[in-house]
Amino acid sequence: MALADGNYVFFHNSWGGPAVAGGPGYQPAWVVLDGADPTKIVARARRPLFSPSKEPWMAGAAPALCNVADVAFLEAAHPTGTEDEFRVYFGGADSVIGTAVVK
Repeated sequence: MALADGNYVFFHNSWGGPAVAGGPGYQPAWVVLDGADPTKIVARARRPLFSPSKEPWMAGAAPALCNVADVAFLEAAHPTGTEDEFRVYFGGADSVIGTAVVK
């Protein structure tokens, strides 16, 4: 999605790899792509947007039973109307859905 400076933000999943492989689980993150040449990365997240392994509802314990713990995927995003602010929607642990605002 377009940023105020002419570049683009791209939200992605899979920071760190799956928990089953010893990683921290799937965690959403972002990159900024050059507006003139989107094959070039201008900036990237130094850490995930959030870590599902740190959220109690991602552990699979009652009442938030889950199918796959420590997995969150961004499914959609759109501008909020405020410059460089986006609402993202995610699914977590194959059992919950959520939304967040990213600036």
